[in-house]
Amino acid sequence: MGIVLAPYAAEYDPRMRALDMHYEVLRSETWDYDYPYRQLGGLLEREGVPWMSLVPAFTAYYQSTHDSGCYPSDGHWNEAGHEVVANALTPFVASLLKSP
Repeated sequence: MGIVLAPYAAEYDPRMRALDMHYEVLRSETWDYDYPYRQLGGLLEREGVPWMSLVPAFTAYYQSTHDSGCYPSDGHWNEAGHEVVANALTPFVASLLKSP
């Protein structure tokens, strides 16, 4: 078993933060996007559960293409985003299959 933490597109693509501007409560907040990874990652590590974050894969993709891999209307992954996920998951899943 392994856990994969998926990012909110606004974590790596500032343009996607425009979706938040529609909601008063979200406009007034300062978000610590690393918080879930620190909290969940720490818990999973203490429990010995393998995990990975997709943030590095999406960040690298965004930096090289200036595309979020998401639909701008709602942040769900588009075809390119699913490809980013598949490429990132391949070595993680392979390592899980080799684990006892």
